[in-house]
Amino acid sequence: MHIVVSGATGFIGRSVVRAALARGHAVSALVRDAAVAKDLLPAGDQNLALVPFGSFAELDAARLRRGDDALIHLAWTGVGKYSDPQNLILNLEPQFLFLKAMMDGGISNITVAGSCLEYGLIEGAVREDACTRPVTYYGLAKHGLCRMLDLLQNPALQLKWLRCFYVYGPGQRPQAVLPQLLAAIRRGDAVFNMSKGEQVRDFIHVDTLAFNTVLAAEVRENLGAVNMGSGKGTRVIDLVNETITAMNAKIGLNPGYYPYPAYEPFAFWADTEKLKATIKGAKFDEKIML
Repeated sequence: MHIVVSGATGFIGRSVVRAALARGHAVSALVRDAAVAKDLLPAGDQNLALVPFGSFAELDAARLRRGDDALIHLAWTGVGKYSDPQNLILNLEPQFLFLKAMMDGGISNITVAGSCLEYGLIEGAVREDACTRPVTYYGLAKHGLCRMLDLLQNPALQLKWLRCFYVYGPGQRPQAVLPQLLAAIRRGDAVFNMSKGEQVRDFIHVDTLAFNTVLAAEVRENLGAVNMGSGKGTRVIDLVNETITAMNAKIGLNPGYYPYPAYEPFAFWADTEKLKATIKGAKFDEKIML
């Protein structure tokens, strides 16, 4: 299969490119800066082509196609700025027009990164058919794009909308709890400031997510929304303590220093039954991987 990957130099994109190459696929990586991409991606791999571009409007499906094509769309402007309305302004129109142009140009096998924040404040194990009530502009923008694609009613569309839960690993944005903890350990800090840590999240390693994302792209069906998580909840305080133990670090904790985020439910995780049923061979982490 030939897979076009947008957002190829991002946190998830880098792992998806490597996973796709490892699965034997040819990859066209859409990149804003070819020089940066050569440092972040295995640019020497003969199955990888870098496709520099300035805007989505420049990209032509006919020029990207090679036959047996799929698109994995990961690009997003403003990742991490969950409460910023620019998520809607900067993403919805250009991304919708790009995805529609790819479909109109004959690339109908499309896998897109959604978000667990589309669900809003639902507690517990969340199924894909749960009522989506996003309370952030990021979640609203992701869900809005998904609904816009649904309304196309293209019978040829093979959409896999992947609602990603809490992805961690190398290259993660530094503001997240694990990168902050690892940075504090490297600095030799005596204490790590954090929330009380009792909130429950579904953590999935970026390489596991990437592998499952490529498997999803290989599915030639319209699956709609699919949860991408571990299927189990982990308290943040347990994640922190496991990391400290794995690193053999000497650092104290100051739980309660930060308040809990108001835009997330206190405890939720992915129901992964649909993932297991529709994406054969999907991996699930047995433990936190550093």
